[in-house]
Amino acid sequence: MAARTVSSQSKPIVDMVCDVCRAEGFRVSKNTSRSRSSTPSVDIVASRSDDGAEQKLAFDCWEGSRVDGRQVEDFVRRIHALKLDGGVYVSAKGFTEEAEFMAKKLKVELWDLPKLKEHLVRISTEETARIPWTLPVSRQTASRVLTTGLENGNRLRMTSLPHLEFRPYVFVRFTVTGGKGRGVAIMVLDGVDGRACDSKLLEGKVPLSPTGMLTECLDLQPLTGSMPQLPEGLDMKENMTVAELGISPDQLEPKISSEIQAETNLPPGSFTINEARLLHVPILTVEMGEGGKVYRRIVQAATARMIWDDSATCSYCKLSSRSLCETCWSTTCWEHEERCSSCSRPVCSNCAVSKGVVSKKSLCPACNQL
Repeated sequence: MAARTVSSQSKPIVDMVCDVCRAEGFRVSKNTSRSRSSTPSVDIVASRSDDGAEQKLAFDCWEGSRVDGRQVEDFVRRIHALKLDGGVYVSAKGFTEEAEFMAKKLKVELWDLPKLKEHLVRISTEETARIPWTLPVSRQTASRVLTTGLENGNRLRMTSLPHLEFRPYVFVRFTVTGGKGRGVAIMVLDGVDGRACDSKLLEGKVPLSPTGMLTECLDLQPLTGSMPQLPEGLDMKENMTVAELGISPDQLEPKISSEIQAETNLPPGSFTINEARLLHVPILTVEMGEGGKVYRRIVQAATARMIWDDSATCSYCKLSSRSLCETCWSTTCWEHEERCSSCSRPVCSNCAVSKGVVSKKSLCPACNQL
C-alpha cells in the first residue's frame, strides 16, 4: 500500500467523519500530518466511555481508487499496532469484493460515500432538542400505521396530524440466583411512572411472563444526543414531544428492585441487577376516521410494532373486524357484516334494511331509498 498523507483534497472527508464521531459522543483526535515513516498511524482516533470502559476506534479516510483487500489488511495491522478497539475504513470510491471479504473476516467496518452521507443526514437536521440514547424510527412505520387490515380500510383518512412522542424506558437485565427460579431476564420499566411494562426471559427459569413488545428494542443501535431521522411520509414538523423522566437517579435502584420483586415474587437478595439502561423509544399515534367515527392507532415506531388499534375489533362485539360499514362507519366482524344486494357495499347489521318475505335480501340505506 502506498504511503499516504492527509492532503487538502482528502481533508473534507476527514472533517465530515469527525463531525459524525462528535455527534455520536466521541472525543476526536485528528492526525493532520500523516507521516511517511514506518510508524503506524491513522487519520482519526475517536474515543468515548461506555459504562466506565474506554472505547477507542480508528478511522481511515481514502479518496483514491476503490480500496482493495491489501489496504484493509494494512489498516487492521495499524489498528493492532496502536492497540485500538476497532476501526472504520472510509472510501469515497467504494471497495472491491476482496476488501469487503477481508473487512468481514477481520471485523472492521466499511463506509462508502452513501454510507457516510447517511450518517451525516442524521446530524445535519436542525434540532429543537437533543435527546440522549434515542432509538431511530423504523422506515416501515409510515406504511404500518396507515395500513389497516380492513377490506375497505382505505376509506379512512387521517383526522389530525400524527403525534410522535419519545418516551423514556429503563431496560433492566437481572440474574436470579435463588428463590423460586434461576436464570437471566430483561424487565422494562416505564421511565415516566416507573411501572414494569414488559419482560423477557433470556435463559434459565425465571417466574415471569415474557411478552416482548418493547424488549426487542435492545437489538437496535441508539443514537447519542440527536433526534433520529424520520422516514419519508412521517414529517412531524412541530408535532413531536419528549416525555420527561419521572424517576430520579437516587430512586432508580430501589424502584427497580421493588418492581422485580412485585412482578416475580422473588425475595430480596435472590437476584442481582446486572445492567440498567435508559432508552427513548419513539411512540407514534395517529387518528383515522370517516363520518364522525375516529379510530386511534398507536405504533411502537422503533420496530413498527402495533401497540393499539381501535379498528382491529368489531364495534358490536369483541371479534376481529373485517370491514367498515359504509353508512355509519362502524367496524364489523363476519357476524355483524351485511352486503347490500344492490351495490355490494359492506354495511353493519344495524344499518342494513331487510326486504322481502320469502327471498330476503339486505340493502344499504342509500339503495333502499331508490
